[in-house]
Amino acid sequence: MKINRKEIKKNAHKNLKKNFFMSILIIFIFGIIINGSYLPSSKVTSKSGEAQDIQAIIYNEETKKIEFNKLFEENAKENNEKVKGILQPMVNRLGLTRSPINNFVYSIKLFVYDHSVKLGMYSLLIALISIVMYFLIEIILEIGKNRFYLESRIYNKTSALRLLFPYKVKGTIHLSIIMFFRRLYSILWSLTIIGGFIKVYEYKMIPYVLAENPTIKRKEAFRLSKEMMKGYKWEAFKLDLSLIGWFLLGLITFGLSNLVYYNAYKEYIYAELYVYIRNIKKKDLTDSKLLNDTYLYNEKTNLNIYPENNIKVPLRKISINTDYNQQYPIRNIILFFFTVSFIGYSWEVFLHILKDGMFINRGTMFGPWLPIYGAGTVLIILLLKPFRNKPFLFFISCMILAGIVEYSTSWYLETFAHMKWWDYHGYLLNINGRVCLEGLLVFGLGGAAITYFLAPLLNSLFNKIKYKTVVIICILLLTVFGVDVIHSINHPNTGEGITDY
Repeated sequence: MKINRKEIKKNAHKNLKKNFFMSILIIFIFGIIINGSYLPSSKVTSKSGEAQDIQAIIYNEETKKIEFNKLFEENAKENNEKVKGILQPMVNRLGLTRSPINNFVYSIKLFVYDHSVKLGMYSLLIALISIVMYFLIEIILEIGKNRFYLESRIYNKTSALRLLFPYKVKGTIHLSIIMFFRRLYSILWSLTIIGGFIKVYEYKMIPYVLAENPTIKRKEAFRLSKEMMKGYKWEAFKLDLSLIGWFLLGLITFGLSNLVYYNAYKEYIYAELYVYIRNIKKKDLTDSKLLNDTYLYNEKTNLNIYPENNIKVPLRKISINTDYNQQYPIRNIILFFFTVSFIGYSWEVFLHILKDGMFINRGTMFGPWLPIYGAGTVLIILLLKPFRNKPFLFFISCMILAGIVEYSTSWYLETFAHMKWWDYHGYLLNINGRVCLEGLLVFGLGGAAITYFLAPLLNSLFNKIKYKTVVIICILLLTVFGVDVIHSINHPNTGEGITDY
């Protein structure tokens, strides 16, 4: 049975054009959370110049006694002459092994054979974190992502919070188990090579089936996907093959075309494929009555947003004001500043733990915050409100504003403190090492994520706290922060991993 690839791509392009900015934003958030674009390289270069995986190198007797963190230090030196940052995956594959099993096996080796408790505990911690992230975040968010793209095919206003749709459903663990077995069966079938290729496409519709009806049981989800893809597996493969030009363009542009177009375009293609096959086969499916969300496919609806009361599954009662044009009280803006400053701090500290195996107190200050993140957030919320209803203009404005903040902060620190706290030399299209293209792109998308997603979410949560309690918290935070500022002006935070550029 043939599919109309031209029609599928045409509809995908039309849907992306209609919801361009929000679609790019969703896949950006999903990619940051899932793909770990900022993880350090898992490749080290041997003396012979041959790249090796760290999981393989641990069995090499010549390097058996090399400490784990030194491998990363050597790798960092080797990569100084290459393209750095999130564009690096196109040149050097980023990421500590993403397999929780590999990390767990490695930690056992460190404990038993190398008698290294410190490094063993570090590797075990990474394994445990990756397991938790895998079950509670990675495989769950794929369902939320698919729900967003299915809804945005029909409706003009699909909230970015749809990414969290699986968490609102009662039975999130149930979804995690189904997605886990999908991955497990795919891995086991891949051992047969041909079987693995077939099963990848046979299981392809499971996340979409769950996005339509999250209450479906495991056997039902697998059976529906199998019946839908019967006769269409080869056609789905040819559809993937027809996208090779976009893949090559991604290589040429160091992933830039993927970031600003192809990744979201591909998601719409797969959503269209699901709808295309579903509409053809629905009457013949064994459990067709389970695919009962007609509002996802009724293109004649006059509604701008999906009517959530139509969802025929149990939902948790979560009251969140998703209006991104709402006014934010000053007390909540103060809390925004400290929340995002703490998130930025935690992010950079976590990256250095992964990279160097050690805690590094990032930033010029000593408290658990990086004010450049918080200040940028506050400026975006206060200054860019007139552009909120014009997503593309808002994105460009975020890039410009973030670039001004980052460049001026870097210039000030270098001029008056005579040190560097960050350096983008070696990154694509950097300006004096103070800002770079990919950083501005990330800040632009990050600012949009905060404005359209995080700020409304946090505002709803902060409004549930008693007014007097919020005021006391703000006063305490501002007092401690003020003391830290005064101290850091005369004695800024410096040292290895902080200012050693």
